[in-house]
Amino acid sequence: MTKFKWLVSTILCTYNAERFIKDTLDSILNQTYKNQEILIRDDGSTDKTIEILEKYQKKDSRIKIWTSKEVWKKLGAYGGLNFLLDQSKWEFIAVQDHDDIWHSKKLELQVDFLNKNKDFEACGTNSIYVYYHKKVLLANKNSWLWYPTHTSLMYRNNWYRYDLSDKIWLDIVFIMKILKKIYILPLVGVIRRFFWTNLSFQWQKNIKEYYSFYKKHKDITNTKLLAYNLYRWLFPNLSFYLSVKFFSKKKYIKLDETKEVIIEKLKNIYQEENIDEKSISNFLK
Repeated sequence: MTKFKWLVSTILCTYNAERFIKDTLDSILNQTYKNQEILIRDDGSTDKTIEILEKYQKKDSRIKIWTSKEVWKKLGAYGGLNFLLDQSKWEFIAVQDHDDIWHSKKLELQVDFLNKNKDFEACGTNSIYVYYHKKVLLANKNSWLWYPTHTSLMYRNNWYRYDLSDKIWLDIVFIMKILKKIYILPLVGVIRRFFWTNLSFQWQKNIKEYYSFYKKHKDITNTKLLAYNLYRWLFPNLSFYLSVKFFSKKKYIKLDETKEVIIEKLKNIYQEENIDEKSISNFLK
């Protein structure tokens, strides 16, 4: 593999994303760090996603697109990411979802960190989660988790691939067993959208896969984690309510607040310089 130093391959899989893909692409293209290629693989969208992607491609030569018709089959989200990883020959990999939004300085700060800290394999950020079915925004800080969210990642391009033999939590396995040494920047790098149709919510319904996952990955999981996700699947409304009421009350913000109020509350949770007010304002429009 021929590497070109300090260049980033942003990989993005899409499927019926016409509602949000423009915001996502804008947040990628408007990065302060410009030395990137944007590799996109669509998995058979039936809406206007491909049409929108092609319009953006005409405006920006950094965008490269593959579709399920060209590859002759659907690959799924992580099969699609593996396909895009095969296409990249650049120094760093940045992962994005088709409905998430990045902080404008995300890539710049991550490249700078990885260049200065050769012993780290990857770099993630804090995230903001927006649960549309509950109409709330959750401010997540790195003290909550021991690993970053998947779409906040940038990692060194060392021929890593997702293990498609797993049926659930492929991103967690990738982060915790392949990348291992990851630093989480104190930056609100990603705004993530969650719906009941998200892949992460669908995984919670595959109860039979929980035991198989535990047997295969005992080194990164435990019975508490499995029990918690089973509880979330059986009582989704109750688990969410209890989290808001007793554990995370100060970090949940209702979406029916004004943009100004939401941004001010976020500033009170994070340091002000870590908030991209423009991106958040555009997201809340």
